[in-house]
Amino acid sequence: MKMTIHHVSNLDDRMRHIIGMAQKGRTDPKFRRYIASVLSRKCGKTFSGDTKWCVPERDSMAEVRAIFEDFQRRARYTRDIDNVDTYQAPMRTLELGVSDCDDASIYLAAALLAAGYKVKFRVIRTKDSSDWNHIYVLAEIPDGKSTRWIPLDASVRKPIGWEAPASMIAAKRDFPV
Repeated sequence: MKMTIHHVSNLDDRMRHIIGMAQKGRTDPKFRRYIASVLSRKCGKTFSGDTKWCVPERDSMAEVRAIFEDFQRRARYTRDIDNVDTYQAPMRTLELGVSDCDDASIYLAAALLAAGYKVKFRVIRTKDSSDWNHIYVLAEIPDGKSTRWIPLDASVRKPIGWEAPASMIAAKRDFPV
């Protein structure tokens, strides 16, 4: 197993690296095949004999939820190596079944991009920290004539839409992918 070291001096450098990993992951053939399998599971037949999909076609919220919940079933939160901030490619996270918040975010962003969704990363600094200490994904969900951004924080065992309460957050920044 090869490990590459990237030196980052600030949040913008770190985010360029993370965004690049998500963009690269979205085109990984093995990863795309896996995400397609999550979205294209069959749950039987309809009364007319057509295929019944577990995730309904053209239901953006159901697709995003399926990707998010599949990740939650497959990956366990695990801290990085002591004093080393590591970043895993989406396939590596899938293979290992462990991730911290940045690995989970890279995975989810790549998965959603591969499924045709726009995403952003949200980075926060909680009030008890002097540094940016958490990251999660926002997914753009078409909602009729408008869109809305849904938070996806897979590093905690919370449902789609949950994010840290505003009372905990000292600062936040969004990074489009």
